[in-house]
Amino acid sequence: MAPVSGMIWQAAVGWVYRVVVRFPGAVIGAFVGAFLLSFGAFAHIHTENEIESTITDPVALATYRQFQDSFDEERSIVLAWEVPDLGRETILHLKDVTDALHRLPHVKRLFSLVDLFKAIPDREKFAKYLTAHRLRNLEALVASDTVFRGRVLSRDGKAVAVLIVPDTRWPDWQKDLCAGIEALRPTLFGSRPHHVFGFPWFKDRFMASVERNNRVFLTVSAIACALLAWICFPDLGILVMIVLAVLIPAVLTFAVYFLRGNGINLFTAPIIPFALVVSFNEIIFIISHFVAGETPDRPYAELHERTFRHLAWPCLINMLTTLIGFFALSSNPSRNIQLFSVYTSLACFLSYGVIFGFVFAFLKLYKPNFSVTDTGTVRFRGAKRLLMRFVFRHTALILVVTSVAGLACLYASTSLARRNGLEDTFPEHDPLIAAFRFVGERFGGPYTIDLMIDGPAVLTPDGLRAVAQVQERVRQTAGVNAAFSVVDLVHDFTGRFSSEPSIPESAEFIESIVSFYASRGMTGFFVSPDKKRLTIKIGVSSSDDREILDVARAIGSAAADLLPAGLTARLTGEIYLNALMQRLILTNVWWSFGAALAMIAATFLAVFRSLRLSFFALLVNFLPILGAYILAHLVGVPLNPSTAVVGCVMSGLVVDDTLHMLTCYRERRRRSRVRRTWYVLDQLFHPVLASAMLLGLGNAIFVCSDFKPFRYFGGIGATIVVLGIIGDLVVLPALFLAAGEVEPESRVPDSDRR
Repeated sequence: MAPVSGMIWQAAVGWVYRVVVRFPGAVIGAFVGAFLLSFGAFAHIHTENEIESTITDPVALATYRQFQDSFDEERSIVLAWEVPDLGRETILHLKDVTDALHRLPHVKRLFSLVDLFKAIPDREKFAKYLTAHRLRNLEALVASDTVFRGRVLSRDGKAVAVLIVPDTRWPDWQKDLCAGIEALRPTLFGSRPHHVFGFPWFKDRFMASVERNNRVFLTVSAIACALLAWICFPDLGILVMIVLAVLIPAVLTFAVYFLRGNGINLFTAPIIPFALVVSFNEIIFIISHFVAGETPDRPYAELHERTFRHLAWPCLINMLTTLIGFFALSSNPSRNIQLFSVYTSLACFLSYGVIFGFVFAFLKLYKPNFSVTDTGTVRFRGAKRLLMRFVFRHTALILVVTSVAGLACLYASTSLARRNGLEDTFPEHDPLIAAFRFVGERFGGPYTIDLMIDGPAVLTPDGLRAVAQVQERVRQTAGVNAAFSVVDLVHDFTGRFSSEPSIPESAEFIESIVSFYASRGMTGFFVSPDKKRLTIKIGVSSSDDREILDVARAIGSAAADLLPAGLTARLTGEIYLNALMQRLILTNVWWSFGAALAMIAATFLAVFRSLRLSFFALLVNFLPILGAYILAHLVGVPLNPSTAVVGCVMSGLVVDDTLHMLTCYRERRRRSRVRRTWYVLDQLFHPVLASAMLLGLGNAIFVCSDFKPFRYFGGIGATIVVLGIIGDLVVLPALFLAAGEVEPESRVPDSDRR
């Protein structure tokens, strides 16, 4: 720091320290009081639609809103199961299922084979109505049917389905509807195999998994870290302080988040674990610094003040670099990613205040005994000596291996596999994946892309023939397993009164057919009320976002080639927009990652005023992140938004120890490289190792999760921490020895030459 700014900083630090040591009880009371009061904000928790708040393309959003206004609700859920035949027992059971679902308040309408019979609410009367003659008529009808088959009756006729259309006017309809369906399943099916799927069902399962894993693994992670902290710092008071200091920033952050009216969805839920992690690393480092700095002849008050003044500046820079890692994501056009960025950045600020307010006030009153013999420092002395001998004896070897590994990682990074399907979220044996495959193989989809076609002549003979050509081309597209439109309704009607299905030559006749099916509630999925717009519902067999977009591009090309002038086609639907959203997020996360590294390097350059040290910092923090992704790729972990965000976030966390080591190295600038490097390792080995072990353990716990986004995050995060500690304690000292800054020999005092 410049002399003037340094004086101002020291004066500010001195003033804050005097407040903390003179009124420690008041400082602790203020933080704990705010912590307790903040729980009232958690009464305002609600969920929100992530597509409306994430997609920023105005054309895509306008198309989607027009699509929603023109057609029946597309966000449906399918309940399907195998049947031996379409006999009496099958239809009666199907009737029981539809009646139970109709009683759910969040169901707008149902679509099933029961619609082919007369609407009779009473089950006994319906059973009498269901004669053998009517069952034979049903079998004859579905034998040549093109409307129900593939939608509510499987192609082979061995499975039936109920299409559940939700009433989206209810708040939290998705969560409540899925809970209602889940509650009915044991009563309706018992142990009978059945399958439930739909994008709302997937999202509800996703959020439930996030909430469950947050509860379970954050608790397990906290317990494991507390046990490891006890091994390193066996003091109950210190453990209580650590728990409170970690929780306070997280709770305060979410209190502000909920009071601002923000809701929880797929992208903002991870704020919880990140907010907890933000302050944990620095707290452990500070306690380790107390441990390393306490000697029998040093008064506790002197150690307390020296630690506060000595760490205030590097911890501030650490907070800024961590904030950069999070805040870089604010450039993402997604509102939800922006919320994630802003509120995790807020957690950084609050963490810094808690550390230098609550923690030091607590340590002023509690005054623990940080004697070396009572802590884990002794356990690491042998490891420290081995490490120091290895670094000093094999400096050249360390740098050569690092260079080769770095070049290999750069080359391998060009072939990282990008994938984001159901199999990358849930385990292979999960019922959701089985349901996706069952519905896709027996019915079609289950994910659908909508091709919305506009034009005043769309419902004319020529318009429908063009739509039929597009639909046939789409059915032949790789990755498509079904395609439905109003053409199927027209073909179904004409096929019953002529030798083969056809498109009538009269526009009035076509509209009459549409009106006929409208009376049965079928055309709302395919034709707009003004009859100037229709949609082709296209089932895709893949759940991977990239493959969905590839199919969408092929569909768009087919429509552009075949539709005549006056008809325009636009791709839309929740599945299509979700795939666009995932691609947008992934692209912006990578740009944010690059921006974060650049800003962190610029911060180091501004702080240390040394291009060399800034390069060292960038090297030992970038290579562990790159190496972790390469190792993840080798074990089959894909690159997607859930895994890509790890690098951006961890870039701000792993840099903390590097900053402390660079600061310590610069403080001994009037010594030789060897003595300065020896001093850095001697002073910071235990603090750096302890904080890294706890941060790594906190991440590694999530590897045990059956929810793959958590497992991937924990595995990549833990790998980054392990490689980062190698970079800080092995590679960085080797760089110091080989190319570190050194004072001219004439400026080194005789006492430092010995």
